[in-house]
Amino acid sequence: MMRHATLRPGFVCLGGKSRLAFALGFILMASGPVGSWAQDKTISSRKDALKVMFGASERVRMVKRELDDKSRAKLRGALGISSLKKKRYEFYIGETDGKPDGYALILDEKGKFLPITFLVGVDPGGKVKMVEILKYREPIGGEVRHPRFTRQFKGKDASDPIKIRKDIKNISGATISSSAVCLGVKKAVLLVQGFFLDPPKPKGTPKATPSPPKPKAKADQPKPGTKNQ
Repeated sequence: MMRHATLRPGFVCLGGKSRLAFALGFILMASGPVGSWAQDKTISSRKDALKVMFGASERVRMVKRELDDKSRAKLRGALGISSLKKKRYEFYIGETDGKPDGYALILDEKGKFLPITFLVGVDPGGKVKMVEILKYREPIGGEVRHPRFTRQFKGKDASDPIKIRKDIKNISGATISSSAVCLGVKKAVLLVQGFFLDPPKPKGTPKATPSPPKPKAKADQPKPGTKNQ
C-alpha cells in the first residue's frame, strides 16, 4: 500500500523538475499575460538617469521653454514631419561654477501603438552624451533598450541625419521603435541647439549699426601753377 506524505500548509511537493517547471508556468499564466502589450516595462527611473548624466555637477535645475509658431514650423521642417503638437518642453541643466555641464530632455515618442519614454543627455557642445530608455511599453521591439542600439547616438549633433539606414543601424523587427527613438534624439539636439546654444534674439533687439566706410585716400593732386611731370 502506497503511503502519502502529509504536507504542511504552504509547502508544495512536485516530485521533479518537470513538475516544477509546469507549476511555475501555471502560476505565471494565472497571474496574467507576461507579454501583455499594456505592460509597463521600466528600465531606469528618471532620478537614476539624471544622476548618471549629472553625477559630477554641483547642481541640477529644471527650466521650461516654449516654441513659438515660427520655431515650431522650423523644427517640423528639420525633422521632416508634418505635425508637431507639443510646444512646451522641460529641460534639466547640470551646472558647475555657474557654467553648464550639459542638458537633458525627457521625451515621449510613439512606437507602433504606445509611447516610448526616454532621456536624451546633451553635452555643452550640443553632442549627444547618452540615451536611456526609461519606459518601453510595446510587446515587441524592446531591443531598442539595449546599449548596442542606444550607444550609436553618442557624439551625434544637430547636423547629423540621426536616421536608421543612414547613420543609425536598425534593430531587426523593431523598425518603428528604432525610428521613434531616432526622431526623439534628433528633436532633443535641435531643441537644445535652438534654446541654449544658438538662441534667437529677443524681439525689439536693435540691430548693430554698421560702421561708416572709411574715406578713400585722395590721389596726389598737382599743386596749382605746376606742370605735370
